Amino acid sequence: MGTPTVFLDTSVLKHASEFVVRGFRRRVQIKGRGDEAFAVNSTTFRPVSKRPITGHALAADVSWLPLLAELATRGVIVLRSHLDGALELGRLPDIDSPLGRFYGAPIEFVQPPFTGHRMIFGMGISAQEHQARFVTGIRDPRFLALARAVGAQPRAKNYTNQLLDAYHVFTAESCHAEYFLTTDYKLQRLFAQHRSTSPTLEVVRPSELVRVLWESGRIKKLGMMHALVKSRLRVVMMERAAWQRISRPSI
Repeated sequence: MGTPTVFLDTSVLKHASEFVVRGFRRRVQIKGRGDEAFAVNSTTFRPVSKRPITGHALAADVSWLPLLAELATRGVIVLRSHLDGALELGRLPDIDSPLGRFYGAPIEFVQPPFTGHRMIFGMGISAQEHQARFVTGIRDPRFLALARAVGAQPRAKNYTNQLLDAYHVFTAESCHAEYFLTTDYKLQRLFAQHRSTSPTLEVVRPSELVRVLWESGRIKKLGMMHALVKSRLRVVMMERAAWQRISRPSI
């Protein structure tokens, strides 16, 4: 029984960024010789928690992500991602967490399903537009079937995002991942409704993946509790280290 391979959707990587670092400027009075004083601008960098997740189901799923990161660090599962996931993630706000991508867990970057060259940036065109041109130009039958399953419509405002969802799953299939981990419930529901073109891997939420690992005996009760406590403790320690590194004022 080999190590389970898990392909990370962009939605999962986004929710794994719990807090970010932001700078706050203020005027500081500095005393000179005698009664002399002058004001300077001071910038203080400190961690800022992101907005809390409102949905109970989503919040419960996101709470399992540190445990999955800990299991990946221990080698219980193998995490995978790809270039286009990183490009899409880089356009999202508030993902520059000092904890690192997916809590610093090891992630394998896999090769794309196609060989050859493509433009990522340059020529006076944004990276987002290059990526949109790339996914709209794919004519692979399997990719087109997945695109139909997610309801990709050329006239839809989110057409590129729908194609990217299909491409993420297409890449996960090509690298022979066993699970596609996502917090996009709509995407999971769409694939469940199109069984004829459903992915060759299991599209799962974090809570479902934890249950699969539990039922398969890969994590025992005591080991799971220890890993869960350690994963949360590691996040707390990483947050504290981030505070110590960046909370000093800079003039």
